[in-house]
Amino acid sequence: SGISQQNSYTESKGSYLAQLVNNFAEAEEGPDRQVALVALCDFKKLNVDIDFEAHLSHLSPHFKEHILDAVENSSKENFSATGPDVGDSVNEMMKNLQLRVGHDKAEEPPAANQAASLRARLEALRRSTS
Repeated sequence: SGISQQNSYTESKGSYLAQLVNNFAEAEEGPDRQVALVALCDFKKLNVDIDFEAHLSHLSPHFKEHILDAVENSSKENFSATGPDVGDSVNEMMKNLQLRVGHDKAEEPPAANQAASLRARLEALRRSTS
C-alpha cells in the first residue's frame, strides 16, 4: 500500500540522515567536517518532511546541540571558504563521502539530488578560493 511505501521511504531517509550524522561525527576538523556539514544542511533543506531534531534524539544532549548549532549557523553563513587548501581535495572528499554513505542513487532520489547539490556547492567553493 501507499502508506507502507511512505513509511519505508521515510525510514530510508532516516537511515541516510543517521549516516550523514555519523560522517559529521567522524570527520576531521577542516574541509572534511565542512563537506559533512554541507551534506547535513542540504539534507535538512531537501527533506522538510523529516523531523530533523527528532532523528538526533538518541545523541548526547551536547552533541545534538553541537549539530543543530552547526547546521543553523552554516545555513545562515552559506559557507564562506576557510582557506586556500579547501579546493585542492574537494573532488577526493566528495568521492569518499559518497562511498561512505553507500546509497544506490536509483533507490533513493533525494541522495542523488543531494549529491548533485553538494557537487555544485563544492565547485562554487573551489572557484571562490582560487
